[in-house]
Amino acid sequence: MKRRMLDFLICPYDRFGPFELISDKLVCRQCKREYPIISGIPSIMPDALNNEAKAKEIKKRDELATTYQAHFTDYMNRIEAKVIFNRLRPDLGDLIIDIGSGTGRLAIDYKDKCKSFLAVDFSLESLKVLKEKLVACGMHNFDILHADVTFLPVRDKFFDKALSSQVFEHLPGEAARQQGLSNVSRVLKDSGEFVLTVYNYNLYKRTNIFGVDTTGNKKEGFHSQDQIYYYNFTRNDLKKFLNVLFLVKDIMGFFSVPRQITWKFKGKIGKCLGDIIMCLDLALSKMRISDVLGLLLVAKCKKC
Repeated sequence: MKRRMLDFLICPYDRFGPFELISDKLVCRQCKREYPIISGIPSIMPDALNNEAKAKEIKKRDELATTYQAHFTDYMNRIEAKVIFNRLRPDLGDLIIDIGSGTGRLAIDYKDKCKSFLAVDFSLESLKVLKEKLVACGMHNFDILHADVTFLPVRDKFFDKALSSQVFEHLPGEAARQQGLSNVSRVLKDSGEFVLTVYNYNLYKRTNIFGVDTTGNKKEGFHSQDQIYYYNFTRNDLKKFLNVLFLVKDIMGFFSVPRQITWKFKGKIGKCLGDIIMCLDLALSKMRISDVLGLLLVAKCKKC
């Protein structure tokens, strides 16, 4: 853990900071709660997880940490990074918080693009994988925190920008999603920007036109294999959700080309085909038809 993290970490129970750093733990100077530092990562989680769905997801995310990257093709990672960073537009002076960073599919894109970024996730094993990845590629402008977005131990108005990739659809229930959004707003500076991606309740899911992946086709449910909760947003759902605390500047769909096609892009030829289809996908993302076809929605908004 880097000592600079003491500048923004707070106890989530009494909102007091800074912590006292004692060997391998952080101690709240007010309530005296102790939080461990594990493998150099401060772990500031709730005393108890009262949500069974969330507890199941944390367990599953930890189990999948070393293989999680294999769930995403190079095509998927490249197009999501383009869509997000074209909207986030990080500046060399920015302090950025990445909510639900996981094993860091997008983290490498921060290199030399911002002053520093904080990667937050409730899966400790995922964060260990992320840390190894960032150290291996020579990155230094990062901090890592084991925490939950609904219980975020970060002081108010510290970050310039926030990012969340495919996280809010997994927060179980409207109350949890609203609490997570409230925390994102709280830790952003006035007029700070937030870019997020979420599941889109698109045409393919509503009609199951390809006859596959039926576990994710409902409006709300669980992925049967992993027992991970999900909620499919529509454009109107997402706009209404964000408008409570943010001024929405842009919502569009992306991944409009079905995964059943893009999953087949492998090797050098696959990359060339992927580049062509990506141009089409990015062009579609600028049209309202992407709201209907896109696998995901991306939104850019500004703190009110």
